[in-house]
Formats: sequence, structure tokens, C-alpha cells
Amino acid sequence: MKIKNKLLLLSFLTLGIYYAIIKTKAKKAININTELTYSKKINFEISDFIDKVGGKQNIRSIKHSLNSITFEINNSVNIDKREQQKFGIKGIMKGYKKITFIFGDNAKAIYNKINNI
Repeated sequence: MKIKNKLLLLSFLTLGIYYAIIKTKAKKAININTELTYSKKINFEISDFIDKVGGKQNIRSIKHSLNSITFEINNSVNIDKREQQKFGIKGIMKGYKKITFIFGDNAKAIYNKINNI
């Protein structure tokens, strides 16, 4: 009978410890940051970038997402690899009268600067 009581006591203690561990991990999961973070750092002059896109007169509209900026343009533009590196462009997608530049997490800051010009 004493062994049975000891086993019962040990099982309650073990379950109690597991419950406490699970409870603390669940509380930590609730405090996860849900805000998107993005970089505000721009390592080039916005006016130089706009000139490479063909100037303000070549831009019809601008849209942005979390990591890219899409320009609707009047005339096609070409940006070589060296200029891509200068502006921090990670990729370019071209379409008919549209060009999308993939910048990364600072795309929103670049978009805001372009709109302020």
C-alpha cells in the first residue's frame, strides 16, 4: 500500500510540473510581436533613382508592397547590374509599361520618399 501511495504522489507531482511548464510557454506565445517591421534606411539619392527610371515625366503611377515598388511608365528603361547594386535592387521584373523593383524591407521608405518629391 505504501508503494502505491508513493507512485500516486509521484504521478501527481509529475503532471503538476508538466502543467506548469506548458502554462508558462503558452503565456510566452501570447506576447508575440504582431507588427511588421521595415527598414527606413536608404543608401542612395532618390533623385538619382528617379532619373534612372526616366524622370518624373516618365512615371504614370507608383504602387508598393512590403518589399517591392511597381512603376507604371510611359517609356521602357534599362538598369544594368552596377546600377542595381548602387540602388540596392535585389531584382527587377519587367512587363509592358510596368517595371517592378524588388528592394527588400526598405521598399516602403523608398516609396514614401519618392512620393514626397
